[in-house]
This record gives sequence, C-alpha cells and structure tokens, in this order.
Amino acid sequence: MGKLDNLIWAFLAAMLVFSGIDKLVHYQGFINAINDYRILPLPMGPFLAPLIISAELAIALGLCRSSWRRAAGLHSAVLLLIFTLGWTANWTLGSRGICGCWFSINMVDDEAHLVLNLILIVLSIFVWLSTAKT
Repeated sequence: MGKLDNLIWAFLAAMLVFSGIDKLVHYQGFINAINDYRILPLPMGPFLAPLIISAELAIALGLCRSSWRRAAGLHSAVLLLIFTLGWTANWTLGSRGICGCWFSINMVDDEAHLVLNLILIVLSIFVWLSTAKT
C-alpha cells in the first residue's frame, strides 16, 4: 500500500471520527435533525442516532486496522451512500433543515454538500477496492 492509499484511508477515518464526535457533542441537535427528515415515517432520532454514531466510529476504527480496512472501506461507502440518498430525497421533498452531518462545520451550500459526500463515497470505494483481501 502506497503513501496515497494511506493518506486516503487516514483522511476517511479522521472525517468519520470528527463526524461521530461532533454528533455526540451536539447529540440533541442530531436527534432533532434526524426527526426532521421527511422520508422517515415517524420521529426515529432517538433510535437511529446511537446507531449512526456507533457505525461511524466503528468504521473509522476499521479503517485504521489493515486487516479490517477492506471491509471498513465498503461499509463506509454503503453508509455514505445511504445517507446521501436519504439526504437528497429529503432535500427534494422540500426540507431545508440541517442535515445532521456536521454541527461544528456549517455546510450551507447544498450542492457543495452533495459533492463532498460523493467524493467521500469515491474515496471509500477506492479504499475497498485497493486493499488486498486478507
């Protein structure tokens, strides 16, 4: 694995750790953001919040261990894809509430937010495909 590969998985891990910790620091705000999603049939923030935060932190840990990196890259891509599709559907339905990704960093521009998510998905797929099977 080259220096670029290491930089990519380390960047993804750092983004996921920051995101998970940011959600913990702003936990009630994260629950409220989830509850504002129009695509959910009922307020699911209290149920989904701990699962999402745990998934982000577990994937970040997996990216840091070479024997888990391939699976963590795939899980990162899937988690980001699910979130991006949900966020896009919610945005399409007219919701302009906070997405819940970041609270310490305000992503006001919806298009920039979507582009960032797509870049993170591509990087996650790169980690998944470039990591040797163990």
